[in-house]
Amino acid sequence: PAAAAPATAAPAGSYGIQIASLPSEADAQKSYRNLSSKFGNVLGGKPWEIRQADIPGKGTFYRVRVVAGSKDAAVALCEQYRSAGGSCLVSR
Repeated sequence: PAAAAPATAAPAGSYGIQIASLPSEADAQKSYRNLSSKFGNVLGGKPWEIRQADIPGKGTFYRVRVVAGSKDAAVALCEQYRSAGGSCLVSR
C-alpha cells in the first residue's frame, strides 16, 4: 500500500500522536508500515514522520509520529486510535 511513502516532515510546533518508539530507523519505518496497515481506517492518508530522540541512559530512539496539526486534533486522533486498539500519546 501507500504506507511505503517517505515520511513527511511536520511543520514546526505542530501536534501529533506518537505511535511507536524504536531503537533503529529501519524498525521505526517497519513499525509504521505495520501499524498503518492495521489501523488504516484511522491513520490512512495522514502525514507522518520519524523523529530521532536521544534519551539519556537509554540511547537513540526513533519515534513514529502521525501529524495532526492542533492539540485538539491530536487528542481526538489519539482517542480514535486507542478506541481502534492502538496505543499512542500526544506530542509536539
